Amino acid sequence: PLGSALSIPLIERFERRTLIIVAALGQAFFGLLFGFADAAWLIVGSGFLLTVCSNVFSNAFHVYQAEIFPTNLRSSAIGIAYSLSRLVSVILPFIALSVLDDLGAAAVFAGSAALMVLLCLNVGLLGPKTKGLALDAI
Repeated sequence: PLGSALSIPLIERFERRTLIIVAALGQAFFGLLFGFADAAWLIVGSGFLLTVCSNVFSNAFHVYQAEIFPTNLRSSAIGIAYSLSRLVSVILPFIALSVLDDLGAAAVFAGSAALMVLLCLNVGLLGPKTKGLALDAI
C-alpha cells in the first residue's frame, strides 16, 4: 500500500515517462539486490523497496497508457496492451523457473533487470512526454 500511496503525488508532480523509467530502474536495482542478498535484513529491505518501485511503476504506467492513445483507439489499445501483458505473465514463469533451476535466483533477477533496462530505453526513446499537455496534443 505504501508504493501505491506514494505514487499519487509522484504521478501528478513528475513527467509520467520519467517516473516510469525511474521506477523501472529502481525495480532493476532492488531486484538485483534482492536476488544476490544473503542477509535477512537485506532480503526484507530490498524486497520492500522492490515492491514500492513496482507499485509506483504500475500506477504510473496505467495512467501513461490512458494518455498516449488517441480517444477513438484508447480502450482497444489499452485492452490489447493489457492482454499481451497477461499473456507474457502466463509464459514468463515457465522461462523463469527453468532459469531458476539451472542458474539460480540471481540469474532470474539479472534477466528481469535486463528487461527493465530494455523497457526504459523503449519508453525513453519512443514514449511521448505528457505532463501538462491536453490529451489531444499528445
